[in-house]
Amino acid sequence: MKPYLALPAMLLTVSCTSSEQRRHLEIMDAIEHAVQIPSGAGPMSQFARTYKYASPTRVVAFYFIPDETTDELFCEGAKEGGPKNGQVLLGCPPPDGMKAGERRWLNNDVFLPDINDGGCNYIDIEYDLKSKLFIRAECHGEA
Repeated sequence: MKPYLALPAMLLTVSCTSSEQRRHLEIMDAIEHAVQIPSGAGPMSQFARTYKYASPTRVVAFYFIPDETTDELFCEGAKEGGPKNGQVLLGCPPPDGMKAGERRWLNNDVFLPDINDGGCNYIDIEYDLKSKLFIRAECHGEA
């Protein structure tokens, strides 16, 4: 792309973003700027990050370190759960699944990915939009 065409193209991209999408980006930025990653967890760049509303004033997030190798059986099983199954994000390769450093805002009807153990490879976050305080930001336990 010619340099003099780059700015109009960037502005067009920004102008196509809905106000709701911009609000989601602002919320994710605010959370990521303020969150204290629990002791024992790696840097933010290692995590794929999912967000959604828990209520009109609360956001829940699930951060996870994606597996380097895909478990095809797990991925196919997750896909059988339908488009609302957040386990697809956890267990499948991109573009369906997520890679380290990626973040996504999920529709309210999509379940966050979930796992019962895994220590600090998995972090649950809950954030209050009104008070701008974290209700929790904690690692999972160990099974």
